[in-house]
Amino acid sequence: MTRTEPAPEPETSQTLDRGIRVLSALADATAGLTVAQLAERVGAPRTAGYRLVATLEAHGLARRDPDGRVHLGVGVLRLAARVHPLLREAATPPLRRLAEEVGATAHLTVAEGPDALAIAVVEPTWTDYHVGYRVGSRHRLAQGAAGKAILLGRSVSGLVFSSGTNAGMNTGMNTGMNAGSRTDSNADSKAGQSAGSNADSKAGPNAGLNAGSKARSGAGSTAGSGSGSTAGSKASHRDPASLYTVSEGELQAGAHGIAAPIRDVPGLEASVGVVSFAPLDSAKIAPRVIQAAAEISAALK
Repeated sequence: MTRTEPAPEPETSQTLDRGIRVLSALADATAGLTVAQLAERVGAPRTAGYRLVATLEAHGLARRDPDGRVHLGVGVLRLAARVHPLLREAATPPLRRLAEEVGATAHLTVAEGPDALAIAVVEPTWTDYHVGYRVGSRHRLAQGAAGKAILLGRSVSGLVFSSGTNAGMNTGMNTGMNAGSRTDSNADSKAGQSAGSNADSKAGPNAGLNAGSKARSGAGSTAGSGSGSTAGSKASHRDPASLYTVSEGELQAGAHGIAAPIRDVPGLEASVGVVSFAPLDSAKIAPRVIQAAAEISAALK
């Protein structure tokens, strides 16, 4: 019997690794960090911490305030701006197929701070009318199916779903939702049941959630929520990749939509969705939205 040797670990740069971890730490620290705190977080001596910060400052990726605390530098924005075109390029073919097959406006949305930002939109070519949704449209993450799908993706990240096992799942998806909103299971949904998301570009960022809004998931999970509450939900044996959300009348009256999180792309919090003025059959359309999300995930790897 031939013994297969494990693949050797790739050679990496400790200094570069520490620099990247410094940027990650700064991204998570809205009030900034001292050099000593940064050094401790990346496991480096304080002298090395000063060298790392000085190097990042020289490239505009970090800055120090008058109190000596270190923050992300505006140079990060230049790098981030170049990511969106790459995402649009990868997402456009799957979004085109989705829009044409479903007959609804398809979109790719990413998390940007507390907001959901549309960075790619494809409209169907054969429908009499459709929702006009602009690239650059934004709304709060807790509003609309697209933002809720991103929050749903956060909530299930790292969870293991196995047959016969119920997992307690804390989700920030319900933050800011009114008492009437709820999440329920696609397993109990009926064909033809309308599900929707409001994703009109004219909707203001302060548009409130309707008390009767709904968000569903195809993983058989259920959650009851109150205003500003964190929902505890049960996870069934279904793969978390089958999760999706829906909402209706949240950003514009009469618009319906379905969205699914993009999973397994490190560093990316995003969702794929469709929005329409006509009711959407979630039993038929949700699997197609989930498939588009998987296609985009594969294209970005």
